[in-house]
Amino acid sequence: MTSRSRSRAPAWRRAVPGAVLLIALIAPASPAHAETTTRLSGDTNVEVAVSYSQATFADGAPSVVLLARDDDFADALTSGSAQAVLDAPLLLTDSTVPSPEVLAELDRLDPDEVRIMGGAAAVSATVETALEGLGYTVTRYAGTDRVDTAVLVAEDLFPNATAAIVTRAFASSTDPTQAFADAIAAGAYSAGSMTPVLLTDIGDLPERTADYIAGSALETAIITGGAAAVSASVEAELTDAGVATSRAAGPTRGGTATALAAELGFASAADAPRVLLVEGTGADAWAGGLTIGAQAGNGAAVVLSDMASLFAETEAFLGAGADVPLICGPRVSDSACDAASDALGNEG
Repeated sequence: MTSRSRSRAPAWRRAVPGAVLLIALIAPASPAHAETTTRLSGDTNVEVAVSYSQATFADGAPSVVLLARDDDFADALTSGSAQAVLDAPLLLTDSTVPSPEVLAELDRLDPDEVRIMGGAAAVSATVETALEGLGYTVTRYAGTDRVDTAVLVAEDLFPNATAAIVTRAFASSTDPTQAFADAIAAGAYSAGSMTPVLLTDIGDLPERTADYIAGSALETAIITGGAAAVSASVEAELTDAGVATSRAAGPTRGGTATALAAELGFASAADAPRVLLVEGTGADAWAGGLTIGAQAGNGAAVVLSDMASLFAETEAFLGAGADVPLICGPRVSDSACDAASDALGNEG
């Protein structure tokens, strides 16, 4: 593989030619004809990420690909904005050796550079060496932890950012999904608004995040979730640092997702060019939720399903007969996808 100069296509041209998704991206809605529902598939976390990549990028399209481990979400929590800014898919790999599906997808995409999320403890030096041996330039966002990795991404890609989104990165109970519950929607918002994601503990702003803010140009921040997710004391710390705050919060993670969609101008599905339904509560929901940055950056309103059903806030957002395309992510159940499709009045 050799490096080459690339001419970057407009965002809407990045979908795979001939795919149903291409129609969903660019075809105007017709009041006389219901739009189509597209269902993506993938059994493993690796396959889920590849599914989004194949639905979004044509052969040879991206010059950069992001790569994170497939068994832990920590370093991928803030990759949404990076996917949008870099026009890059996020692929997931075995942490010790490159997954065969990843190598096949890299061969199809033919990027110049692979940027690994996390240090060698997350994605091993063996993976890095193997990719370099195939001719890819390999770099890393290698923080000491997930909070530090988030700051490294912000510093590299958003050096002059005046706005950010702040979301929790840790669980408060025995439910580990709390650690990514709001990060899925936060990543979608950051991709759509081109703003960095900063991570926090529930009760205190981490020193690394606080130091970044002190040396940055940040003026405003949206906090995701209510006080049970990000406490009032964290909000006070941000205010004391000179950052004006607001909250995007709902009674559930599904409600927080629709609140963030509204921040992007999508008060309901009728305001969006298309809707992306992502599973939001399963143990591995993060794999489908954190790999959607490029799709969200293309203008999708991202909402969550709750295993076999829809969150009440999602159902209200979809309304009835909004007549916009729907993409159901790989981990979305058939029943939840059917319910969303019916609410939109779609075919398929």
